[in-house]
Amino acid sequence: MTAMIDSDIKNRILDLYQQANGMPRFYSFDQIPPKQLENAIDAYASSMRKDETAVFLFDETTRGNGKNGFLLSTRHLYIKNMWQNSVSLHLSEIQDMTVKHERALSTILLNTPSAVIEIDFSKAENEEQGTAFFNVLKETVDLLRPLAMERSFCGEDVPDSPVAAASRLSDTELSQKLRSLNVKKWIFNVLAVITVAPFVIGSFLYILFRDVFLSLMQIESLSVLDEYWYVFPLAFVLGLIWTLIASGYGTAKKTLISVQVVHDILENTFDLIAFRPKEYIDEEQLRKAQFRRWTDSDGRNFFVARYRGVQFTYSDIKISHDAGGRYSSPRPVFTGGWLILNLDKEVHPPLLVSEFSRASSDLRPELLSQNAAFNRQFTVLTAEPQMAFSILTPHFMDFFASEKQRTRGKWHLCFTGNHAHIAVGTDAKKGSKVAKWGLSRACKTIRNIPALRERVQSEIGFIKDVIDELLLNESLFDRESEK
Repeated sequence: MTAMIDSDIKNRILDLYQQANGMPRFYSFDQIPPKQLENAIDAYASSMRKDETAVFLFDETTRGNGKNGFLLSTRHLYIKNMWQNSVSLHLSEIQDMTVKHERALSTILLNTPSAVIEIDFSKAENEEQGTAFFNVLKETVDLLRPLAMERSFCGEDVPDSPVAAASRLSDTELSQKLRSLNVKKWIFNVLAVITVAPFVIGSFLYILFRDVFLSLMQIESLSVLDEYWYVFPLAFVLGLIWTLIASGYGTAKKTLISVQVVHDILENTFDLIAFRPKEYIDEEQLRKAQFRRWTDSDGRNFFVARYRGVQFTYSDIKISHDAGGRYSSPRPVFTGGWLILNLDKEVHPPLLVSEFSRASSDLRPELLSQNAAFNRQFTVLTAEPQMAFSILTPHFMDFFASEKQRTRGKWHLCFTGNHAHIAVGTDAKKGSKVAKWGLSRACKTIRNIPALRERVQSEIGFIKDVIDELLLNESLFDRESEK
């Protein structure tokens, strides 16, 4: 990263760096070893922008390869603890920092609006050195935080969105790279099958026809199985390894598409605040939508943006329910796109408009509107009918009834407090139609990159259409703020 940084600020940071009391494997600016920096970017800071300067690198690995630790840039703090997923924080998200020391491991605690993020470090020779190391990082973050806020929206500072550090690929280069990842994924899946299948099939046939096989061979037992018993668990372990490697190539393909295609379209369409391809809306926020019973969640393509003065959050979501029985497995409940809008006005009590099963026994079912098509498709649950119909205007109901035909998926809307949740997908039951909405689903096809961009643009355009429709409702938004 070669972007310039003000010389006065750089000198102040270097003065702070000298106070770290010789913390091992803690580097600043030009002292950062190029190989460790490259490894850190590849391992956990792939979203680092070209206009960011690497300020500090702390290497927490035992081999000194830079793949664990943290990388502080002029905009972001990238973190990777051992055995944990990487985290990227815009400096404006860090509200406070504290440190705690234990016998073999110290931890820096970063307070953010959504969670407390930890940075583990064990290189300090003593508690005094660890505290000095923490103070250097904290004071440097405090110094850089105002500089990280470069864009302004309606008089309000907005942090920029990270973009991949890698150079932008042409459509031909992107297609070739995606094809290469697909081939590698296919090869390791085949290796997994070849490794495990012969032993599974052979063992099944041997157990089923053991007596016949031994009589034909005129032997009492197959001693070779007793002698080489360890081959069977070894084959399963190798098969698992091949499967995990194949899964890694699949994840790399999704991330590449998100970085090279989805991000650019988002940035050109909205005032993009944050984009994190590997993350999704946290469970606490999802549960506020009063969706039907579920226990687990997963997802990707998380982003926060503004459109026409409205801030919103989106990610692709998959939620499932695990009954907890000995032989039970998680049952898919919902898969699709999940949109959360910040409303100008508060909605109380909550209003649910859903095609899924009844979401809350505390709400009074079932309100019927004068729109017969809307009544057939949606169930309206609320404890305040008058408030419900101030939101469910005829234009609103016509829009969502028509958009249902476009998405071919089931809808769940929840208006509660100052937020509106709009989830569009499939109920995942056998035989149900698959929803077309969702950035992950839009990115399935990779053979034709222009067509892929067009499909992603269509999905993002759908988000705009939903927001445009909700902005017409005076019960939810005060449009004087837009004028």
